[in-house]
Amino acid sequence: MKPFYYSWSIQSEVTNFSLDESQGPFFIENGRKIFDGISSSFQAHFGHSFKPIKQDLVKQLEKFSIAPPKANFYLKQAASEQLLELLNLEGRIFYTLSGAESVENALKIARQMRTGKKILARKKSYHGASLGALSITGDWRSENHFGLQDYTIRIPEPMDDPELVKLRQIVEEEGSDNIAAICLETISGTNGVYSADIHWWKKLRRFCDETGILMILDEVLVGFGRCEDFFAFQKYDIKPDMVCMSKGITGGYVPFGALYTNNEVCSFYENRILSNGLTNYAHPLGLACMSTVIDTLKKSTFSSQKRQLESDFLAQINKLSKLDCVREIRCHGLLAAIQTNKLELDWRSFWDCGAYVFVKQGMLILAPPFILKTTQLEEFMEVIEEVLAT
Repeated sequence: MKPFYYSWSIQSEVTNFSLDESQGPFFIENGRKIFDGISSSFQAHFGHSFKPIKQDLVKQLEKFSIAPPKANFYLKQAASEQLLELLNLEGRIFYTLSGAESVENALKIARQMRTGKKILARKKSYHGASLGALSITGDWRSENHFGLQDYTIRIPEPMDDPELVKLRQIVEEEGSDNIAAICLETISGTNGVYSADIHWWKKLRRFCDETGILMILDEVLVGFGRCEDFFAFQKYDIKPDMVCMSKGITGGYVPFGALYTNNEVCSFYENRILSNGLTNYAHPLGLACMSTVIDTLKKSTFSSQKRQLESDFLAQINKLSKLDCVREIRCHGLLAAIQTNKLELDWRSFWDCGAYVFVKQGMLILAPPFILKTTQLEEFMEVIEEVLAT
């Protein structure tokens, strides 16, 4: 028996792997290289040995590695300004240590600002493992947990309600004053890489403006360049009231998260207590990594290489459509879902052939690191095709 737990697993049945070291886009097990096809847990945007992040992390460690929440220091100011510029939004940042905490604090703020306490959310969703975040999560991970599920209202998937007719009916029946916010993944991750078109998002933004319901977007998995733009909501030309961030914010090198809030939220707390906080709020090591991530994403050479990788990835993904087992492909930037008719599909079969991927009920999710070279991408996709064709 191991002296630790495996997450989201029956402990006696879990399948795991040995990890000796990692470098670039690879895990290394007993000297064998395995392509990291989902960026570890969708956070290792820059692979496992990205020098700029490691170097800046060490620099900050040597300067100071801990700071209390009320401390002001240059990095805190500069990195926050960088993040707001990357978001291309006005407002303030509340810092956290994870995606779940970012969502949790967004829900707290929405419920503090609005008289209503209910949250609108999709069934095909995952928002985090803390109780508040789990209460708006729609997939199996929310089952068997005490939470605030009675304060969550499920809305139809965008494809089932393209004109928001059903959503309007739901809100009318509940009363908009009883609803604090709508919280959605801009593009869903492990629940299928689903999103809506720009027209749906524009209608939703207008609806929130009409009703006063706050729009919270969960960009934990899709933010920081995963889906072409810096943030997925930028593809749809909308301005959310709050944006939840984590994972790629530090490339996974340090646990960290952030919550963007707009000027309306800022004004609300100017003369009220913000009763939200964490011991390691705005941790300097997280800020150092985040600053490097933003600098890297904005460099023209890196941006150009990433665009080429996105184009090559889409071409390689579309090649899989020729396989008899592939039913549908959904791809946004460097995030793709391959829907197959192979319900017995297992991640271990890919691992044994040299690739680490996410598999769920016959669906394969891929999210490779941004630093893959063209030849490496081709080799990786050859493994994917080989296993699917078997």
